[in-house]
Formats: sequence, structure tokens, C-alpha cells
Amino acid sequence: MRKRFSLPSVALAVAAAFAAAAPGAEAADPQKLVLAGGAKGEPIMALASLLCQVVNQQQKRHNLACETKDTEGGVAALQGLDGEDLHVAFARADWLAQAADGTGPFRDRGPVRGSSRERRGGPNEELRALFSLQIDTFIVLARADAGIKSAADLKAKRVNIGPPGSGARIMFDLLAPALGWTVRDFAVASELKTADQANALCRGRVDAVLYLAASPDAAVRAAAQACDTAIVPIAGREIEALDKETRFLLRAGIPGAIYKGAPREVPSVGFAVVAATTSKVDARAVYELVKTAFEHLQRLQRADPVFARLDPRRMTGDGLVVPLHEGAARFYKERGWIK
Repeated sequence: MRKRFSLPSVALAVAAAFAAAAPGAEAADPQKLVLAGGAKGEPIMALASLLCQVVNQQQKRHNLACETKDTEGGVAALQGLDGEDLHVAFARADWLAQAADGTGPFRDRGPVRGSSRERRGGPNEELRALFSLQIDTFIVLARADAGIKSAADLKAKRVNIGPPGSGARIMFDLLAPALGWTVRDFAVASELKTADQANALCRGRVDAVLYLAASPDAAVRAAAQACDTAIVPIAGREIEALDKETRFLLRAGIPGAIYKGAPREVPSVGFAVVAATTSKVDARAVYELVKTAFEHLQRLQRADPVFARLDPRRMTGDGLVVPLHEGAARFYKERGWIK
């Protein structure tokens, strides 16, 4: 007796056969992207967490799973790119340049924390840029009665240059030769920590203090509120020449009306914070991450006040001291931002 099939049963069988034969019928595990750049609670990690949240909300479209990882800072994050468990590091452009050149903290080989691999040591030609974010700007805050109107006026004054390795000290050491400064030129060159220098300034123990910070910065704001102060402009031909010869240095303005006593923008210099990866990270994953960042830029700007002025034109140029990753370049070409 010939078996007979109903139309519904035939349709179900055909559909099942196509589903079984279709490539990718069984959903692949999401591809992981891990972002790092600092400790929990820092602005950059707030942005990274928000970016991952947006990426994960669109997981059905691109099959990516994004998460963040706390590190001791940008140097540790860049070193972590040598391992298998970190894909994007947020770090200042000066650190990124050193990582690419194999200088400073990236000169020597050593174990990668949380990995069986070792840091390569020496130049790293695999590093790639995605985009830049805020600019950490050099802020010289002088007591209003100290008679300091320009960088030249700092000579013979009592200045807190900060402890070795601090952001402000790194910038001071970079600028000093160009400006003709040596430590002996100051009446006092103290090395107080950031947390202690506002008190020293307002109690008259020093005449000026140095910060490297994205604005608005709570520590600078507190110091400016504690006593009458002025922000000293860092500009001139020497700075212009140094900017031209130093690929990771940017001329940047400290926005006006953010700090007491500074109603207008004050010229200075700074380092951009850059999202970096390596050429080994999948181009499709990088493309989707970069696309998500720019398509939801207004949302990311609300992650912290330091991101409020993010501008796509600057994000695709400032501080990109290593080549663009091919995934990022693809997105920028689609937008017509690069050729």
C-alpha cells in the first residue's frame, strides 16, 4: 500500500531538511571582545562598559560578546595585548608610541599577567589604532598672587613638578628642554602627589602646581575653588616646534568657564587617549566595534563629562600614532572620512 503524505507534513519535512543542511544552522558561539584601560570607576572604564553594553544589545546582528577588564592603567592594558585575553586597550598616545617603538616600560621582555605568553620586548609593529577619545591636557595652576602669567614666569618660582612617573611629571620632562627649564631654575621643585599639591598651593608652600588631566577634572576644580588661582598658558614658538617633532604631542585648549578664575579657553598641550589593538584581532569584529562607537557617540558622550566634547573629526586623527586597523579603516572609508 502506497503511503500518502499530507501537504503540511511534507512542508515540515522540507523545512527541516533545509534547516539541517544550511551552513551555520547551529548558532556559533559569540566572538569575544575584551576591552581594558584602567581601574573600575575611572572615566575610561565607564565609557568602555557603556560601549560593551551597546555592542551586546546588538549581539544578534554581529554575534559579538563584549566585556571589560580592570587593569592598573594604560601601560598594563597595552602590555596585555601581547596575551590572548585582551583585544582593545585604552591608553595615552605617548604610551602607545613607546609600545610601538619598544621604549620605556615596553623595552624589556616579561610575563604577561594572566597569560602563559611573555611580552615581546622591543618594537611592536602589530599595534593598530581604532580611534582617539579625550585629551589629557597639561594644566599649570598658579596662585593668583604669584605673578605667573606665562611659562617663562615659572623660573625662580616654587613649583610642584610631581613625582617621577606621574602624568604631570612626564609632560614636564618632555617640555622642559624645549622651554629651557631645568630643575635648578626653580626656587623649589617639589615632588608632591596630586592629592597633596592643592593644599601646598593654597597655603603658600608652592607658587604653582602641575596636572595632566582631561577636563573637567575634580582635583583641578577643587584646587581652583580652594584659593584664588590662574591657569598658565603653555604656548609659543618653542611649543609649536616641539609639537611638530613629537608625534604624540597635541596642542590643546583647556575649556573656559570650567574652572574658577578661567573664564576663557587657555592654550596648552596634551596627550590623546587612544583605543588600540593589534593586527591579529579580527577585522570584522573591529569594524563592528568602531561602527557601534560612532553610531552611538551621543550616548558615549554621556558616560562621563570628559567625553562631552568628543568630535568624530578629531577622533579619527588626534593621537593615532600607529596605523589604523583594517576594520576601523573600512568603516572610515565607508563614511568618507579617509580615502
